[in-house]
Amino acid sequence: MRDSLMKKICLRYIAAVWCLVTASGICRGADIPHIDLTLIPPGRVTDKIDLDIRAGIVNSSTDSIEYKVGIYLNGEAAENLLSFDRITLHGGETRELRFTLPTAGLRGCFITIVNLL
Repeated sequence: MRDSLMKKICLRYIAAVWCLVTASGICRGADIPHIDLTLIPPGRVTDKIDLDIRAGIVNSSTDSIEYKVGIYLNGEAAENLLSFDRITLHGGETRELRFTLPTAGLRGCFITIVNLL
């Protein structure tokens, strides 16, 4: 009987957590956009080829939302900001933002970051 009671308590706890997670997803899911980052060329880059950085953003809500999009190189600091755009996307709308990074003089490994506010 004790095992049966523990199973019921655990199932109720799991159901309550699932309901909270689902409710928070429903409440917040409309505001969370889908983002894709593409780098061209996708592999090794030399200092003879410019790097094409593309960020695809999808407004997955039904409302129009204004986004602030920053593309950074090697960390989210003001001195690393490559591109900044303020865009408004209507519900379900998709937009691609592009930035071309000249690679002449660049050496080493770099991290590309897209920040969406």
